[in-house]
Amino acid sequence: MSFGNRFREIRKDIGLNQKDMAESLGVGISTIQRYENGSSVPGGMLLVDLAQQGVNIHWLISGDGEKHYFRSPSVDPFLREIWEWLDECIKDDPGYRDWFRIQFEKKFTEFKDWKTKKRSSETQDPSYPDEKIA
Repeated sequence: MSFGNRFREIRKDIGLNQKDMAESLGVGISTIQRYENGSSVPGGMLLVDLAQQGVNIHWLISGDGEKHYFRSPSVDPFLREIWEWLDECIKDDPGYRDWFRIQFEKKFTEFKDWKTKKRSSETQDPSYPDEKIA
């Protein structure tokens, strides 16, 4: 898969058309088109913007590795919808986020188990910095 195809795939993952992608990155639509047809590649600051949205820049440039470091609300439309809904609910009741987390963990016990296991493995990893609790 070419750089242009990978860039297009990222744009579609984010859920934007070329015009909206151009606006979100502060470039012209013709620039996005050049990226997608492979006649140009983005500069450093644009790559930083993509990396902050969870895009694995190494994958974008080379095709190696995973496409995303993480799936953030800005990258995954489904997560964005949940985040927006939760923000709306919190406006009326600030405690709603905690209630939602508790309900989510009750419904999806495998998530809670996964989170506990992940935290346990991180603290056992010698390369993981020790956290000091004051």
